[in-house]
Amino acid sequence: MNKEVINILNIINNNSYEAYIIGGFVRDYLINIKSNDYDICTNCPIKILSSILNNYEYKIYFDTLTIEIEDINIQITPYRKEFNYKNRHPEYINVLDLKTDLLRRDFTINSICMDSNNEIIDILNGIEDLNNRLIKCIGDIDTKLIEDPLRILRAIRFSIKLGFNIETKLKDKIIEYGYLLKNISYEIKKKEIDYLISYKRLDILKEYNLDKYLDINLENIKYYDNDILVWMNIDYLNRYIVSKKDKKLIKDITELHGLGLTMYNIYKYGLYISSLVAQLDNIDIKDIYESLIIKSRGDIDINTSDILNIIENKKDIEKIYIDLEKNILEERLDNDYNIIINYLKKKYNK
Repeated sequence: MNKEVINILNIINNNSYEAYIIGGFVRDYLINIKSNDYDICTNCPIKILSSILNNYEYKIYFDTLTIEIEDINIQITPYRKEFNYKNRHPEYINVLDLKTDLLRRDFTINSICMDSNNEIIDILNGIEDLNNRLIKCIGDIDTKLIEDPLRILRAIRFSIKLGFNIETKLKDKIIEYGYLLKNISYEIKKKEIDYLISYKRLDILKEYNLDKYLDINLENIKYYDNDILVWMNIDYLNRYIVSKKDKKLIKDITELHGLGLTMYNIYKYGLYISSLVAQLDNIDIKDIYESLIIKSRGDIDINTSDILNIIENKKDIEKIYIDLEKNILEERLDNDYNIIINYLKKKYNK
């Protein structure tokens, strides 16, 4: 366990409050998976937490105090009981006992706690399910999935990530309540689907008949080194790609794929875009790119000032650069200052 985390636990304990690491870190620790994300639950109120941990830089959001130290992320939340879920966001009241807090959580394997001495507290028998490699809901399955339908995708993600089975009753309920995924934002769903893409296991969504509720097309799944190429295949309604950067990337990939990977087009779109398009056609263009005579306008053996001294119409400068690029790349014109000067005088200075 990280020494800063132990220190934080000790500070809370020394102020007469309980504090335990809970959830993913403990689960992964018990099956020898390294993690840098720590969730701490405590009966210490948030106002007192912010006071006794004032030597740390922290942020408070939704009654959770977050501390980041280098690559370590620590989130501390007072015990709570949740109720009255609306769009996955519950109201809650703070409580004093650990068990009540654990009962609000999703799966038994995420309910195991650890104290500052590495002692394990397992109130809901999560270790038994961990040993049996089983994903099992805490409490009533219907209630848990209706409260937060994202638990459907989380159960699937944990089963793939950990190589665990999902208990039969939960499997049946995932299929039954799959339609509730329509109530979750595409941004949140995308994060879960990205996990499955990284594990090359989108097929499991089809197995649970969830693709129709996620608005993705899994008929011809293809995996690539870059996830954006996968999304181009499955996001047929263009609802998941929302960032301007990704939209521009898809636009460039689509354009270049339509134009073809000629020498000039590889030069124009650059190695990154060209290599993505090449993946779609299962070819390697790295050697082709390295063989380009020029890779940017700065490589052309003439500068803008020299060109402007020759041509009569200054508005033609962009057209001239494109002309030079194409002819040099297609080896119809040597990249030599004098040869380029003569070419421009004959063609543009009439």
